[in-house]
Amino acid sequence: MNDKETARKLYLTIIRLYPTSDYALRALARVGDVYRSDRQYLQAVDFYRKVAANYSRLEREQQERLEEVHVRVRYMIGATYYDQKNYRLAFGELRAFIQHFPDSKYANVAYFLIGQSHLVNKNYRAALGAFEAVGTAQGAGEQARKTVIAPGGTLYIQVRDPDMRTAAQGQMVKIQLKTTRGDMETLLLKPKGIGSDVFVSNIKTRLGSPQPTAPLEGMWSAEVDTEFNRSLKMAAEFAKRVEELEIERETAKAQMVRISKDPDPKGEQKLEAVSKQKALVARLSKNILDSNDRSKLEREKVYSRMDGAFSGIETFLAE
Repeated sequence: MNDKETARKLYLTIIRLYPTSDYALRALARVGDVYRSDRQYLQAVDFYRKVAANYSRLEREQQERLEEVHVRVRYMIGATYYDQKNYRLAFGELRAFIQHFPDSKYANVAYFLIGQSHLVNKNYRAALGAFEAVGTAQGAGEQARKTVIAPGGTLYIQVRDPDMRTAAQGQMVKIQLKTTRGDMETLLLKPKGIGSDVFVSNIKTRLGSPQPTAPLEGMWSAEVDTEFNRSLKMAAEFAKRVEELEIERETAKAQMVRISKDPDPKGEQKLEAVSKQKALVARLSKNILDSNDRSKLEREKVYSRMDGAFSGIETFLAE
């Protein structure tokens, strides 16, 4: 099993085990990324659209937490059509994306892809208009410089330098890119327009040397899967016990009220009966707290392990 197949399997496992969690939507988007990096564009778009559809059905609070995931997949639909060279569909998706998310960090890249698509179709005036819009979207800033690119995706570079107004002569600017792992590329940047101090270009990324899949598979082994299911089962059992105890407590409270209002028994017998019911209510309340704590502890075990596994997969694929 290669890295992509392993990653896809792990993401699908997360979706199966935790379909209503935040991780499920993130994993669904990553399955699309894996398909796209494998040039299976139709499958990639299908998963990106599933993310968008599922997002629309979430509660507002969960939507706020996952908004960035939603925005990214909406862009990725258009970008994937572009990679497929289906420029007609790419135009529609990218324009719709810019219309809905004009301040997104992906908007400038969407303009660039539209311009590139026009160039392919020899619509030079339209291409120039799209390229001139690159850099006009707000909100890119530092966050855009930290965007993670899926293996095989395109890295877009834009440099602004007021001291390098070479556009009038049509000159290009040479730059050198260097990664934290030492990879180095030399690139020529084109001016965006006559007299412009903004220069743009792009470079295609690719997967590095294959790595052993054992560490990746170990992040979600059969043992891990068994442990997850055990914790989930225990959390559910404790939650069910809480419901049962709450019913018992309400019954005990009602019984206590009934005894206190009933003319029989009287005197010390009544006080003793009421006291027993109070003790029962207190004991049930303590058991409820204990069961709630046990259920919460098991859920935290699940989410802690899942968070570690998810982060591990992301880090492994990014290396």
